[in-house]
Amino acid sequence: MKLKYQYAIQPIADSFMAMAITEEQKAQNTLLRVNQTGKDMLEMLQQDTTEEELVKKLMEQYEAAEPVIRESVQKFITELNAKGLLD
Repeated sequence: MKLKYQYAIQPIADSFMAMAITEEQKAQNTLLRVNQTGKDMLEMLQQDTTEEELVKKLMEQYEAAEPVIRESVQKFITELNAKGLLD
């Protein structure tokens, strides 16, 4: 799976804003506000990746139990799918 659109990600206060790069994509209302973990997942999803790869990479970056990371990944993927942002 991967994102349908390419995003520019900028820090805003204690979170990040991810904005679609082209005008056509902007018209699809693809502005996202995410935390650090969401930013990391969006960056990974710019390339084709699997849920397992996301979990593995996040486990390398964060000190959290695998079930906690897996739940976060699944929730994020579900939200992106609900918005039609994943291929």
